[in-house]
Amino acid sequence: MPPVTLTAPNPGNDDVRHIVLGMIDGRHWTAITTKRGKEGERAKISYDFSYGIQQLERKVDLLDANQFRDLYIASRNDSYRRKATAAGIAWSPNDDNTIRSAKGFSLADVGIHPMFYDFTTRTPVEQQYNTDWQDEVFGNAGMMRHNISVTGGSKAIRYMASVGYMDQDGIIAPSNHNRINARLNLDAQITKHFSASLSYSMYDVKNKVVQAEGRMINDGVIQSMLMYLPNLPAYEENGDYARSAMIRMVTDWGINFPENPLVIANELDISEKTSRHNLNFNLVYEPLPDLKISARLGQQWYNYRYFYYRPMSIGRNSTPAYGPELASYNIARSSSTYDIDRLRGVTASHRWGVHGKLQETARTPSRRCAHRLYASAQDLRPTRCPGYGIRRRPHPRGDSPRPERFGRIAL
Repeated sequence: MPPVTLTAPNPGNDDVRHIVLGMIDGRHWTAITTKRGKEGERAKISYDFSYGIQQLERKVDLLDANQFRDLYIASRNDSYRRKATAAGIAWSPNDDNTIRSAKGFSLADVGIHPMFYDFTTRTPVEQQYNTDWQDEVFGNAGMMRHNISVTGGSKAIRYMASVGYMDQDGIIAPSNHNRINARLNLDAQITKHFSASLSYSMYDVKNKVVQAEGRMINDGVIQSMLMYLPNLPAYEENGDYARSAMIRMVTDWGINFPENPLVIANELDISEKTSRHNLNFNLVYEPLPDLKISARLGQQWYNYRYFYYRPMSIGRNSTPAYGPELASYNIARSSSTYDIDRLRGVTASHRWGVHGKLQETARTPSRRCAHRLYASAQDLRPTRCPGYGIRRRPHPRGDSPRPERFGRIAL
């Protein structure tokens, strides 16, 4: 029984002409027909360009610096009241941190940080900073796309070639998606009975990844951004990131301990690179009007590389940036996947009558060759690894926490 097919134009890709869906013996299959040159068509060059801006649709409504200060003072005084009342100890909201500590209470539970309240004047401290961390982390992100194609043909040969380029920034810097793709289709009528076709396609993608998701203790940028105090600055006076301010408060003052989200976004180094190449050659011989013999050769190359590096410049838990306890988190990982798929096949088909069709196929199974490489290193501070890799930009502190080069391991 012939398969039932649905053919429809595909406007989402300039190189894809039709997508065909069908089912044979209960199995679904998909065939993609790409654009090809037409006989007698003069060379036609087309160019397409687009540019757009992406931005955050809306922000989360959060407390500003003075609102958080007032809530913090009220909550600490309430905690002090409840604990003192339960212990049968006299208390006053004007008791300073020394008195509260002398009464046996932990400042991590009842203490008020001096950046929020002045016990000598018994007044809240006017806040120096009122940082909108959503404005600091999110930004407008540009996206541009170029595509150029050439099509044409004669009675002997038809051709179509196209090249595309896309560069897309993420709304959290420095995330980025960069892609190059190309396609070439050639069809040649060699003789009356012989025809050949060649198809080649490729794409190369580079991604700079920002770890937006996840909890703040696992370097999640979004949660760190939502938890970081508006009372703290994003940058130091020298232009470096203001690192680990909340982490330094966790032990003595019981403040939560996310790292500056700008530090995580910009210095947690995560990148991906993916490339794929497809090459197919098809030779058709038609000795009789109703007999067609086809031979096909195809090969696909796929390569994927992943790199992760967490420097000592990112604080974690109760350890601020550059603390020696961060050695266990000072990790570099690299992995690589390389696959090759080969396909060879011969098909003979014969048609009789008006509607009938008989097809006999003999095809060798596809062959696959795969390679995997994984490397990991920890506590890289005292070591500079010679080899291959990426040079890092100089760090504002001068003593870069990143190795100049990351060692390459070949298996």
